[in-house]
Amino acid sequence: MLNTPLTVKRTFSNGHRKTVGKLAENRDGTYFQYDEAYLEKHPSSIAPFNIKADLSLQKAPRQPHYGLHGVFGDSFLMVGGYTSWIGFLGKMATIHN
Repeated sequence: MLNTPLTVKRTFSNGHRKTVGKLAENRDGTYFQYDEAYLEKHPSSIAPFNIKADLSLQKAPRQPHYGLHGVFGDSFLMVGGYTSWIGFLGKMATIHN
């Protein structure tokens, strides 16, 4: 289980990196919350079918990505399944665009 939230960053084509939000996990599931400054500048969702473009804490559905929001499941290197991707990546995850 994740002990500290992961900071999710986005790398733009010009090389600039922006914090998108945080991923956190507890016994009930995995949650994502946008960074307020990111939403002010980029008001559309990174995953419009599953993540609302607002500041609410949003729980990932159990399926089809084993309790992880699909946009993150598709973005992370898998090492030993969905349980160990958090420990492998440490505190920072990056989504490249």
